[in-house]
Amino acid sequence: MKKIILSAFALVASATLFAQANSDVTTQVGNLNLATVNQVGILNDNVLDQYGDENTAAVGQNGALNSNYTLQWGNKNDAIISQVGLMNSNQSYSIGNRNSVNVDQFGWFNESLIIQQGNRNSAEVDQVGLANSSEQYQTGNRNSASTNQWGTANYNMQDQWGNRNKAVTLQVGLSNSAEQWQYGDDNNARSKQTGTNNMSQQQQMGNDNVARVVQDGSNNYAGQGQYGNANFARSKQVGDGNYSLQLQYGDNNEARVRQTGDDNMAFQTQLGFGNYAKDIQTGNDNLSVVNQTGGFHYHLGTQIGNSNAMFINQSN
Repeated sequence: MKKIILSAFALVASATLFAQANSDVTTQVGNLNLATVNQVGILNDNVLDQYGDENTAAVGQNGALNSNYTLQWGNKNDAIISQVGLMNSNQSYSIGNRNSVNVDQFGWFNESLIIQQGNRNSAEVDQVGLANSSEQYQTGNRNSASTNQWGTANYNMQDQWGNRNKAVTLQVGLSNSAEQWQYGDDNNARSKQTGTNNMSQQQQMGNDNVARVVQDGSNNYAGQGQYGNANFARSKQVGDGNYSLQLQYGDNNEARVRQTGDDNMAFQTQLGFGNYAKDIQTGNDNLSVVNQTGGFHYHLGTQIGNSNAMFINQSN
């Protein structure tokens, strides 16, 4: 009877130990690949696949129920994954040569997805907090994507098709959303959000375009669409409930919006080349609508106070 009881205790102890064990499945097919995996905690899961030559991957998991899948298909790809906390998740796919992935997750329920197709692309994700989500897609060569999320329930998406594009997002706060699309070569997009429930959308189709968004407050929206080459757009919002939309069709256009206050609205549309528009709104409930068609138009609009409205149309 004593032996039966001891055997039962041993069986329960073994089952408990098995339930708390970490899991790693690493596969290497090729030559001179290097994989390092460190798991501390319970029920962490890692799957690492390396197909090719001279790929390098380092995975660190500390906590409980963290999960990682990393695929390297090609040569000389590099991946560094760090997960500290509870139920963080990462998936990264590098298909090509000399691509780089760097993911750092600290907190609970953060999610990251990276898909790279091409050569020498770089993707970086830093998440600190709770339930942040990041998606990065790179198709082409020498593209760079960087995401920094500090807070809770922030979302970021970066989609790059082409070569040498650069996208950067910084989010500090709660429930901010940023989306960046780049189709072409040498485009540059940056978004910085501080506060709650801000939204930024930037789309670049062409080459050498530059887009900047800065949001500090709550419930602000900034949209930028650049369809052509060498356009520049910047939107800065300080306050709550501001709305900015900038659309550029053509080449070498420049559009700027600065909103300080609440519930201001600015619309800028440029169709042509070499146009310049800048709107400054200080106060509340101001409205500015600017349309430029043709070439080399100039507009500077200033609104100080509340509930002002301007409508500007320029063409040649």
